[in-house]
Amino acid sequence: MKKILKIVLLILLGLAVGVVLVLGYLGFVPGLSSLFGSDKPRDLGIENDPVVLAQVLADTKVQMAELPAGLEGASGVTFEGQTVIKQNFDSKELTAIMNNCKWRYCMMSDSQVRVNADGSVEVAGLVHFDRVSGYAARFAMPVDRLNEALEGLKLAPSTLPIYVKGRPSATDDNVGLNIEKIELGRLPAPQDQVDKYAGEIDNFVESQLAQVPGFSMNSVGVEGGELKFNGTHPAKISVSP
Repeated sequence: MKKILKIVLLILLGLAVGVVLVLGYLGFVPGLSSLFGSDKPRDLGIENDPVVLAQVLADTKVQMAELPAGLEGASGVTFEGQTVIKQNFDSKELTAIMNNCKWRYCMMSDSQVRVNADGSVEVAGLVHFDRVSGYAARFAMPVDRLNEALEGLKLAPSTLPIYVKGRPSATDDNVGLNIEKIELGRLPAPQDQVDKYAGEIDNFVESQLAQVPGFSMNSVGVEGGELKFNGTHPAKISVSP
């Protein structure tokens, strides 16, 4: 299941960074951050249940481990082996997985994931922008561009709430997030701008997933209120908490 932890973690990171890049293109003016409102993420009504997580972990074969002291290195994440995954995940399972990330540079917390019967997926949580440099030490990403976008938005917070609604899919490692709505804080991004840069966000997510050894996606889709994943994932993930 940590298989899916990584796919969801990286996809949501891609969404978070992509959101900021998109908003940065819009040329917001100083003082806009005061419009963001609440510092709490949206409540999607999905509880983070440790019992659900325990069952999910028991049903899967991917091993999670902690890197011994002195072996963390600059990145704090290692991947070993490969396992085939063909499984469906509901909202409670995805929410439990999202909140089980123990890596010190996880860029999202207090997360909720809701998979809807109409094929859409909603994600809410807090994005930790102060962890960007640590994340970038392990996964190549356009840090300079992200910082420029944050500066353009006149934002200097360590965390901000994020909300994304879309209809994610993937075939042969080609990602389509099909974003319908994005909010940073409580401020919605204009949909025409989201649509304009949708391809760039998809490409960013693909670039992040491509950096995970042993990971591949034959297909990803949403059906019957569940996320359907068919692909491969590293058999063991070790992190520095």
